[in-house]
Amino acid sequence: MAGKEICRLICTDARASLPPVILTNQEAVVLGRCPITGIMDKKLSRQQVEVKANIEGRVLHLKQLGSHPSLIAGTALMKDQETTILDGDRFQLLNDKYEYQVVFLAQPAPESIKAKPTGSDSKRAKGDITDFFQKKTSKRRISEDEPYPETSSQKKPKMDGPSKATSKRNYRGTVSDSEDSDDDSSKSTTENLNITSDTPSERSGRKGKNYHRVVSDSDDSDAVNQAPSTNTSQKKNYHVRVVGSDRQDSCKDGVSYANRTALNNRSDYKKLISGDDSDRHYRDKGNAVRRKVTSQKNYGGAISNSSDDDDDVQDPESMSIKAKLTSLQQNAKRYLEKRSANCPDTSKPDSQLPATVETDAPPAASAGAGSQLGRPATDSAWEDRGKLVVYTSRGVQASDKIAGFDLDGTIITTKSGKVFAKGADDWRILYPEVPRKLKTLHSEGYKVVLFTNQLGIGKGKLKMEDFKRKVLGVQSKIGVPIQALIATGEGMYRKPVTGMWRYLCNHANDDINVCTSSSQYIGDAAGRPVDWAPGKKKDFSCSDRLFALNVGVPFYTPEEFFLGQRKNAFNLPVFDPRKLSASGPMLVPHHAQIPAQGHAQEVIVLVGFPAAGKSSFVKRHLLPHKYIHINRDTMGTWQKCVAATESALVKGQSVVVDNTNPDPESRQRYTACAKKAKVHCRCFVLNVSLDHARHNEKFRRMTDSGKNHATISDMVFHSYKNKYKEPMTAEGFDAIVRVNFQPSFSNVKEESLYKMFLLEK
Repeated sequence: MAGKEICRLICTDARASLPPVILTNQEAVVLGRCPITGIMDKKLSRQQVEVKANIEGRVLHLKQLGSHPSLIAGTALMKDQETTILDGDRFQLLNDKYEYQVVFLAQPAPESIKAKPTGSDSKRAKGDITDFFQKKTSKRRISEDEPYPETSSQKKPKMDGPSKATSKRNYRGTVSDSEDSDDDSSKSTTENLNITSDTPSERSGRKGKNYHRVVSDSDDSDAVNQAPSTNTSQKKNYHVRVVGSDRQDSCKDGVSYANRTALNNRSDYKKLISGDDSDRHYRDKGNAVRRKVTSQKNYGGAISNSSDDDDDVQDPESMSIKAKLTSLQQNAKRYLEKRSANCPDTSKPDSQLPATVETDAPPAASAGAGSQLGRPATDSAWEDRGKLVVYTSRGVQASDKIAGFDLDGTIITTKSGKVFAKGADDWRILYPEVPRKLKTLHSEGYKVVLFTNQLGIGKGKLKMEDFKRKVLGVQSKIGVPIQALIATGEGMYRKPVTGMWRYLCNHANDDINVCTSSSQYIGDAAGRPVDWAPGKKKDFSCSDRLFALNVGVPFYTPEEFFLGQRKNAFNLPVFDPRKLSASGPMLVPHHAQIPAQGHAQEVIVLVGFPAAGKSSFVKRHLLPHKYIHINRDTMGTWQKCVAATESALVKGQSVVVDNTNPDPESRQRYTACAKKAKVHCRCFVLNVSLDHARHNEKFRRMTDSGKNHATISDMVFHSYKNKYKEPMTAEGFDAIVRVNFQPSFSNVKEESLYKMFLLEK
């Protein structure tokens, strides 16, 4: 039989022979110059470090207390610095001395546990009333006819009537396990449990000063009419007696006759469950003595193992409870059916997700109503999916309700106060309310999931092993099972794009469909302006709010969710891809046509941002009319573009110049060609803003269309913006035409992606 898992700190220092330190789950232990370690070095502080093992996460949390540093991977810890150590890693307690290795392993089962109990023993193994009493190891009388030994402090009980219960110093309540297979059954009965099945008169006669409780399954109606015997052989310290008769209960008038008092407030006695709620009569010398149980505090209860026929009779209260239970079950079933019909399935990649409805406060606790949960994960695991790394801690359960959180600035912040962490250990929990709130969500059936962008890992600025240690440390602090999805590069997985959410729904939630209306997302990148709170800077981006909008779940900032603050103002991007439409005129003015009416030959000069859709416009609308496509990306230099334009015009062909052409100087090269050839010349300006063009570029990178285009950096976009001058007819154009962007897609999946917010800010 396997025991519970523990953490061992094993000394691996060849210069010292020290005993291992055993840690249980979440137990804080201070190590230093103390008996726990056995170290007597005076340079070592008595309180050198505090260690706490997180068994579920298989990580050791360590805090430096002493002034002399401890070492982890060769790095010295400063006083009050905290860090985490993974299973199998090592640390030095004092500089480079006293090295310990962290090892998580299962504690061996006690030797006394030899085999799994079977039969009646299996029931006994689960625990019964006898578990609450210590076995008395001293000798006991076998027969009740044996007299009590007389001492100066011990007298025979008076037998002239029922007396009060003895005080707790006289209590020796020894009810042993009569089903223990290792003991002889007869010995167990007479020596330890003292179970009797004698006559009612004999039972009545054993009421002495120290008799506290009788738990009887007898149905002998004569028991209430018998006067107590004056048998003086009643043992003084015998308090609890179990009468194991199968006869029906004789007590039918609901009046208690047992002197039921608390079992001396024993610290190891917590609760007894009574299976016999009826009160009984007890008459002493013809005078009825009735004692009620006034509170659960004074009556621990008694356990009855009878098979009374009264169990088949249901009182009105029981019937009412059953009726209420049936009603609740029916209501829950209807609720589940209704919610299943209303909740969209977000696991399908092509599903169209609704926009988030902003609310003033986080949803009220649902106490787990209607939660669909999977089996808890048996082990913690890390999974590397290229630009996505997934961590699943032990105990995580799949759920149809997701509580999603950003990490930095939402769950944690820097301990140093810097904007960016100085290292893997430069963090602390953002607000004291965070662990409590997450534990509440976990108890309500939510799956707690972290969604975090960590581009520094992909660029080599942050080591993945250091970040793993950080995640494990955070999980140890918050104290709930979590799942973490970490985007380490650009592309589909980076927020606000929904790649991480889609992966969760399709591959990391045990095929349980996620209900967006019951889920929520919390993050600090919310698009709040400067001074959204006194002295606060504006949010560095809007990626968290946009991520929630793309997914279709309610969104809250950390202050709104954890602290209950009111909602702050925020700014969404000016460019909203959801509002784009393919309807409406493509060219403005409306009378503009392709090709130009009344002109056999012309030059069209395109003007627009990179990724504004110029090449797509040419291929879709101009090449079918035999225009010659002039493009600097394919030809290399503007000189070659000018030469190709002149050559086409000499041949009587129309030309379209597909370059950005931001200023009069770049455009004048082609108006001069048209003037020289005496042909019509128009300027087509694409109505695409900077953010719209950046959105198009991001979309390219995530689809097949990006294979034919070079990556465009933000520097290129801003360079064009700075050079741009509005085209004018004075430059030599016969007309200036505006081209409205009209998107077209190969499939529904592409359209769904394009109409999401793809830019972080």
